[in-house]
Amino acid sequence: RSGDRTYGMLISSDDYDYEDEGHLNCTLAFNQWDNIWTRVPMARFGDIHVLNSLYTCPGTVGINPRMHSAFLIEGNWFEAGVRAFCRFKILATPPRAYTWKNNHSEDGEELPDMGEVTVPYPYTALDPEAARAAVLASAGPTLEDPLSFR
Repeated sequence: RSGDRTYGMLISSDDYDYEDEGHLNCTLAFNQWDNIWTRVPMARFGDIHVLNSLYTCPGTVGINPRMHSAFLIEGNWFEAGVRAFCRFKILATPPRAYTWKNNHSEDGEELPDMGEVTVPYPYTALDPEAARAAVLASAGPTLEDPLSFR
């Protein structure tokens, strides 16, 4: 968990980092986003797969695709009060595409796709309810001795 942080994750830091294009390919799977206000995640220039994650951060501004990014948002669970998708500045710095696929929002939020985003690797996505259970079963510190390196 974030420890009540404002920002979660930023992939590519600036609207002018064109050298990042084609190099930032990230899969974020089985994460719990909690106590975070924004950037869950936010990306520019990257291809991002947000898979089977749990959002328990009411008041967040949501997943934030920005300039030249492509997001596949799939199989995630968004609890009540969680805004799944950030619409702030999306017209000013638009992404290449985003696809909203088989997600669950307790508030009923849906997102119309802007293009189709796919990933170049095989995987099996859980349905959102199973993803929620899987994340809750293993979220947080799970190492017996986190300072011991074997």
